[in-house]
Amino acid sequence: MKKTNPELEPVVLNGIDFDTFNDAVSQCNPEILIGNSNGRYIAKSRNIPLVRVGLPIHDRVGAQRILNIGYRGAMELLDRITNTILEATDTFTAPRQAEPAAYTEKRSEEECVEGLR
Repeated sequence: MKKTNPELEPVVLNGIDFDTFNDAVSQCNPEILIGNSNGRYIAKSRNIPLVRVGLPIHDRVGAQRILNIGYRGAMELLDRITNTILEATDTFTAPRQAEPAAYTEKRSEEECVEGLR
């Protein structure tokens, strides 16, 4: 079988610590990381999207209920990977912090109190 893009082969690293993993990430410049919550520091420092899989996932609510096995678990993992890629590449829907108008508008105390009546 002929490979069309051998330079796009995935790299799987087993049995390594995060220092070695950080070195590997800096060498191969990946577009996405898949791992547990401990990888968030590397992902954030390099601005790489992270799909959280495995244990521990301690920075997400409901992570203990994430299904990872069987057909349904595989489909949910595929959805998480796809949504992470879509979110990372779509600047229109990228997450951003929006301040409520009450925080950004310069209003006097009387105007604020009047609005409550």
